[in-house]
Amino acid sequence: MRFKLRAGPRPLVDTAAAPADAALRCGRIVVSVSGLPTDVDAMRIACRLARPDRATIHALRVVEVQRNLPLSALLEDDLARAEVSLSRAQAVARQAGVAIETGVLQAREAGPALVDEARARAADLFVIVVGERRRLGEVQLGRTASYIVANAECRVLLLRDWKPDRAMRGRIETAPAID
Repeated sequence: MRFKLRAGPRPLVDTAAAPADAALRCGRIVVSVSGLPTDVDAMRIACRLARPDRATIHALRVVEVQRNLPLSALLEDDLARAEVSLSRAQAVARQAGVAIETGVLQAREAGPALVDEARARAADLFVIVVGERRRLGEVQLGRTASYIVANAECRVLLLRDWKPDRAMRGRIETAPAID
């Protein structure tokens, strides 16, 4: 019996002709701003990705409205905090020289609202900060991040809220003995 060797499947794109960063090209980037200090890092990363293509960043903050209130309820404290975090995002984008649009959404759940907004804006990339949740030694995504990863119609970049002091927890470091 004779076997014929075949090359693997052909790539859809000629990778030799495509620039190395072609996979990262973006026209519209949605950044979920949650009020955490790590939002600044997420904005800086989004600005770095946006600058080469002159992409627009859409920074969004969701105010979740409890089910016993109407969606149109005026939640002044939450809206004020949202405006503060969005003005921080604007400052980072202005400093980087990147176009930015901001918006506050009121919704029952953040995940569906953010995914719908990203779809409406035809986003190419979604940047979200995820907090550190551990269960039985594994990092777990929250409800919002899980929904976005499962339902977004674009690439999703997760930025974990990392704290250096946690990296050393449980480890003992000793300096080598000097004789």
